[in-house]
Amino acid sequence: MFTIGAAFSAVIAGRWYTEAWWAMTAPLSGASSTRAWWWNLLALVVIAPPVGLAAGMWGRTRWLALLAAHPINGRAHAEAEAERIRELRARHAHADADAPLVLDDLPVLGAYLDGDNKSDRWVTLPTGAAHIVAIGATGSGKTQSLLRLAAAHLALGWQVVVIDAKEDPDTARAFAAHARRTGLPRRTVRTWPQDGPMDLLRGDGAAVRDRLMATAAWTEPYYRAVASTLLTLVCDDPDGPPRSLSELVERLDPVALRTRWAGTPRGPVAAGIKDPDIQGVRFRFFSLAAELEVIGATSPDGDGWSWEDATAAWVTLPTSTRASTAGAFGRAALVDLIAYLRDLHRRDATRPILLIVEELGAVVSADPSTALLVVEALERARSARCRTVVSVQTIEGLGDTDARARILHGGAAVLAHRMPAPEPVSELAGTRWALEASLGVDAEGRMLDAGSVREQHTYSLPPDTLRRLPVGHAVLVHDSRWTHVAVPMLSTDRAS
Repeated sequence: MFTIGAAFSAVIAGRWYTEAWWAMTAPLSGASSTRAWWWNLLALVVIAPPVGLAAGMWGRTRWLALLAAHPINGRAHAEAEAERIRELRARHAHADADAPLVLDDLPVLGAYLDGDNKSDRWVTLPTGAAHIVAIGATGSGKTQSLLRLAAAHLALGWQVVVIDAKEDPDTARAFAAHARRTGLPRRTVRTWPQDGPMDLLRGDGAAVRDRLMATAAWTEPYYRAVASTLLTLVCDDPDGPPRSLSELVERLDPVALRTRWAGTPRGPVAAGIKDPDIQGVRFRFFSLAAELEVIGATSPDGDGWSWEDATAAWVTLPTSTRASTAGAFGRAALVDLIAYLRDLHRRDATRPILLIVEELGAVVSADPSTALLVVEALERARSARCRTVVSVQTIEGLGDTDARARILHGGAAVLAHRMPAPEPVSELAGTRWALEASLGVDAEGRMLDAGSVREQHTYSLPPDTLRRLPVGHAVLVHDSRWTHVAVPMLSTDRAS
């Protein structure tokens, strides 16, 4: 009824509008006064633009609604219109050089384009996103998204630590330069290898022992028990725990170990361990020490910087030049970092931490057991006031099936960029009911008058949306809701 009334009003208005224009030509033939001519001109100038604009907007809206309601082509028309709106918003977002890093004390991810979580302008990271998985093919814009997240958390006063398995020195320099522009003292902005070796053995004897046990993978229960006993003896030394891996290797000498504990209650324990077992543990840590010291990751005397020395830290793993060593270094750094998160004697508990692991798949491929360390970091993140972000090129980069399930279905938000196999991400966004129509044809291919319509579940986030994402676009999936975002590049000439 409303549509009929509106159409009738449009006809009447259109007739008046036409007659007014005819009246404008009357002075040319002397059929009307000049005064009437000017009144008609004023009415047309004042009334015609808003009336025409409103009528055009209403007409276009009704036309799009009719197209979207078509049982066969409606979905395609609706998606085309949504894509047009996204492109308009994206052009506006990328033209905006003043994209904020922080809004209402929340990190800004980028400009809103589409999705369940409607926003007028900017999309902020949900407070409940304790850990995030960034997924996307090479060149899809993941690194720029991670840089923006790092810069936003620095602006909020967080400590930011990046483990970079992509081995991208240019990005490391950009991160350090931005951190210094925020006003951080030079000594609190640390990068490896630029700032020299790291000290991965800080803490008391028990903490160092646990860290050393986690650094090496022990598959057999017997050898694990032997290693735990030996490391307890070494780390409980009256002179304190070893300050470096080289010092640990020296203390694992069978003769020196027994001499050190002779005449004490632990003497029989030290004397009862077989020489081959001691040498087996010693060789394992000798190999680790040699790998890390040859690339300058650690030093023989234990000097170096650690996480508590930095507000902004970036560690570049040599995955392309020394893949095996990168795996060992990545595992050692993650083990020490997890220990740091839990050690209130080493860190300021009032300051939250953002941990970013760039290209986790490169670390996992060199050392598959490292994925379990990342799972542990994710699961402990909230209680340790730590937000963890890991980036991978594919879902498989998260580790084995168990690790992937624990990460993706453990409350993680997903920041998806362009990817060739997006169905697992679309599943996280859930489904909705939709009508699926079909038409019948006869044996000769002629369309029949009858067809069918059925209601079925479809992806709320269409997989093709993720397959076609432009560079610099991402879709944030959290709590079964999704938001399409245009992520502006981090400005290089401002600090916040």
